[in-house]
Amino acid sequence: MGDHRATIKLYMSIHGKIYEHEMWINYWPDNDGVDNRIKEFFSGAWDDALARYKAQIYELDREDREKRERKKELEELARLKAKYEPEAT
Repeated sequence: MGDHRATIKLYMSIHGKIYEHEMWINYWPDNDGVDNRIKEFFSGAWDDALARYKAQIYELDREDREKRERKKELEELARLKAKYEPEAT
């Protein structure tokens, strides 16, 4: 008596990765009734998935980012050359 154990299987697929977890929980209707381990699983999986997503976006933007950086550096080089290597008169 008093044992309200349930087996649950968690499955989450996001940003190309599958997260799975199986656990036994007891339901106690305090607060929202959700076992904190379920929230921790979801939070950890979400943080990992979001980091993977941001890394993919960063990589996809690499070529454009490098072009912008090169343009900025060449403009700065031209400015410095004009300042420190004035044309001979």
